[in-house]
Amino acid sequence: MLLSSGPGARGEAPGSIGFCRCLELCTGQSSSGVVRLTKDLDDSIEGAHVLLIEDIVDTGITLRYLIDHWSAAGQVPSGRGTA
Repeated sequence: MLLSSGPGARGEAPGSIGFCRCLELCTGQSSSGVVRLTKDLDDSIEGAHVLLIEDIVDTGITLRYLIDHWSAAGQVPSGRGTA
């Protein structure tokens, strides 16, 4: 789940909510390091302040995948991220 607010949010609702869905493929009980994006965001997050909420944070592979995916698409959110 993503909560974001961008420069155009003045005078409007303070932010928006977007959802994406990823699957990290596993082999047995360990991560394979392969992530598949099954639903991307509906709106651009370029320049927006983004709060990413992930249900399970273990290796950081999914978070790194999402940051790289959005950066490659030219949708680099403002601020910092960590994996």
